[in-house]
Amino acid sequence: MSSTSIFAAGTLNYNNTLYYYSGSTPLSSYDEIIIDTNTVAGGFTPLQGFGIYGNNYTLKNVTITTKGSTADAIQVNAGGLLQTYEKLTINAYGSSADGINVTENVSGLNSTVRVGNGSYIYSQDGVGVRANIAKTVGVSSIIEIGDNLEVITGGSGSNLLDSKGYGIYAGIRSWTASSAVGEARVTIGNNSKITTNGSSAHAIYANRGGVIQLGSTEIETKQANAYGIFAEAGSAGGVTRGSVVDLLGDTKVTVVNNGYAMQATGAGSVISSNNSDTGTRTSGVYTVTGNMRAQTGGKIDLNMTNGSVFLGNTTVDANSTLNLNISGTNSLWRMSNSSTVTDLKVSGATIQLGDQTSTVIPSNKVTLTAKTLEGSGTFVFRSEIDGSNNHTDFLVIDGVANGNHKTTVNDSLNGGSTVTGDERIHIIKTEGGNANFTISNASGTVDVGAYQYGLSTGDTIRSERTSDWYLTSQRGLTNTADNSANILNISYLLNYVENQTLLQRMGELRRSPNMDGDVWGRVYAGALTSFGSQALSDSKVKYQGMQIGVDKKFVTEEDYDIYGGAVVGLSRAYTDFQEGDGSTNSYYVGFYGTYKHVNGFYVDGVAKYLNMNNSFNTTTSGGYSVYGDGDSKGFSLSLETGKRFYFTEQPTVDEGRWYVEPQAQITYSHQSAATISSSNGLKTNLGSYESVIGRVSALLGYTTYDKNNNQVDIYVKTGYVKEFEGNTTYAFNGMENNSYNFKGHMIDNAVGVNAQIDNVHNLYIDFTYAKGNQFDQTMVNLGYRYNF
Repeated sequence: MSSTSIFAAGTLNYNNTLYYYSGSTPLSSYDEIIIDTNTVAGGFTPLQGFGIYGNNYTLKNVTITTKGSTADAIQVNAGGLLQTYEKLTINAYGSSADGINVTENVSGLNSTVRVGNGSYIYSQDGVGVRANIAKTVGVSSIIEIGDNLEVITGGSGSNLLDSKGYGIYAGIRSWTASSAVGEARVTIGNNSKITTNGSSAHAIYANRGGVIQLGSTEIETKQANAYGIFAEAGSAGGVTRGSVVDLLGDTKVTVVNNGYAMQATGAGSVISSNNSDTGTRTSGVYTVTGNMRAQTGGKIDLNMTNGSVFLGNTTVDANSTLNLNISGTNSLWRMSNSSTVTDLKVSGATIQLGDQTSTVIPSNKVTLTAKTLEGSGTFVFRSEIDGSNNHTDFLVIDGVANGNHKTTVNDSLNGGSTVTGDERIHIIKTEGGNANFTISNASGTVDVGAYQYGLSTGDTIRSERTSDWYLTSQRGLTNTADNSANILNISYLLNYVENQTLLQRMGELRRSPNMDGDVWGRVYAGALTSFGSQALSDSKVKYQGMQIGVDKKFVTEEDYDIYGGAVVGLSRAYTDFQEGDGSTNSYYVGFYGTYKHVNGFYVDGVAKYLNMNNSFNTTTSGGYSVYGDGDSKGFSLSLETGKRFYFTEQPTVDEGRWYVEPQAQITYSHQSAATISSSNGLKTNLGSYESVIGRVSALLGYTTYDKNNNQVDIYVKTGYVKEFEGNTTYAFNGMENNSYNFKGHMIDNAVGVNAQIDNVHNLYIDFTYAKGNQFDQTMVNLGYRYNF
């Protein structure tokens, strides 16, 4: 054996193999100690590596590197020792070489290793920090480490003949367990990080009575079957002993490949937000990626504060306990498979059942089961509701459920669901209590197909339990369905606006007997209010349009003339629905013929073909935007007749005369079927329909003449309008038709002026107000006609 001792600038540097230190300068006087040993195999006799004889030592800035098999960097092998390392760096490269190992040979008195802040421990194939249960009753192997610790291990986990791979360990191996009657404890400070890189290499492992206390800690395991935190009961000293892991601060755990983030196995084994020394509850922000399991009497009990995120599933058997108290609006538990807990308390947090990006089917349906429920949380379900073939995630409370909770239901079919509105979907089962569940959005409903569904308790008439909750249709049509079906009303009303009277279309024709034709145009604008009826809501429509026409006198007789012409037009409607808005563009072409007799009698006929482009925007009950559109086509035939009666003979210049003019009009329209497609998947089939509108009216007017025989008419009009047909249907997603009709009546009133200029120019304007039981209308109409 050879040794080299170098002391320079406050540094003690040992290389190769040493039995012990017995220098004249106390170890605590050195600012830095570097120990590098290449021992091939560790052991107890003879001592290999670096040995200290004495009870109490304090060392500063210690760096230890070992490369031999079983060559622990620090090993305590007797009772009554206290070793303090103010700052420690360890690299242990040998097989089964631990970073720190307080062995089971501690007897008589406790032995303690204390390590200061900012330490680093790496073990390639051993345990990072290891406290073994002492062989003497009442004696403890203790390791206490300060803040900002980092531990990394590289080997696979093993706890048979050798302990390997674990990050932090308190317990005893199988082959020495029979004599382990003392205690083992490890305490770690805040802001620490524990990483293992081997399979089955648990980051935090307490077994057979070991105790580990963790401050705020980040834990990561990178291989299969490596648990983040594992508390396991087992036989030690002839009795079965449980193990304890106290979580005293924020905890982050990330595991992969079938590893459990936390597992408590066996009676007395506990992982909890608790300080077992003082019996006080603790709490922290938990960021957990991986599953939790309590089995055969084990217990997990966590207080998870605002900002906690748990991405994983839970399992607890009948003899075990798994309690979660999740608080804060920024806290989330997202499970991918069915989970079971004991007591669940949720205060503002969100719990998602299943992967919300996937469609729920029987094979991936998630059920969350709890013994009790308290608080006020939000539960997010997936659903696929499609009539009789319905699938949803499920919440089961086997005991009492209390508190006010919200639910969010994400339906994968959304607007495309083929539902009738009569479905009742069982999503929550409880055994009593005062719990109340509501849909989380402002409307208290969720869109499923064409209908809004809310939550209600079971109906005893249906043999349902009143302690259970069902998703049921209770609020009528969705905004998307309502707006889609309401396009029936919009197209009907706009077609009505376009089919106006001869007087509105061309003004007064009687004043140009010697002309051969006309070119004319008119613009119009107004508003319509459609009253909600037959399950559809009311809407307000603002519209505007224009027409241009030309005609020619084809027949001229002594007593009458006959004109024929063509017209093209465009109308635009802007709809304000109860939720959302829409627009309709109508393009049409028509032909007309007019018979005009010198005695004031006329007959006017119009044939029109139209195409309407309809669209709308709205939101779902959950606040998501939806767009829908569809085209419809139709034609109409209108026949109008009337006769003017003057109260006096034609007056001289600058004098006027009164007249009355009764009118009658019948309009037949056909609107073809249409499909309105929405971005959320809803398809609304609008049925075709026939409309027959009759009108009888009377005008009271006054005509004046100037010296050039130009006329000015001022009139008021009132009339009665009635729809005789108007039966149609609408259906959603190919389901059963819903009947709808436009039958109704209204009083139509107007006031207008017609003015002739130079015998060839004609200006006309009228204002209309109509009030009915299906809709009201206001309109202003302005036209110009040129005679040639």
